[in-house]
Amino acid sequence: MSLESTPPSPRTLLPMLWVLFLLNIVFREIHQFLSPGYLDQVIAGELFGQEVTDELLLYGGFAVEAVLLMVIAPFVLPRSAVRIANPIAAAFTGGACGLHPANRLR
Repeated sequence: MSLESTPPSPRTLLPMLWVLFLLNIVFREIHQFLSPGYLDQVIAGELFGQEVTDELLLYGGFAVEAVLLMVIAPFVLPRSAVRIANPIAAAFTGGACGLHPANRLR
């Protein structure tokens, strides 16, 4: 029995990285909900001085869906399609993370 490990294939590594990213988003949001006053700001429709619009919520929903799609994409799409879709999904999701009001300097 050999203890040498082989590096994971890109078809395995990419979904693992997307799941890690998604879990970071989920736990960050759970942490934010526990901070004082955050839920009151969400209910009021304004986070850290930025208005939370329906469009912003829709964009955030699509960004999370893009992450979920990228978890299964390497298993169902050809490699060439994944190479195109991965940077597009990363840019789209990165834009959503950049627009999150909690990322602003206070």
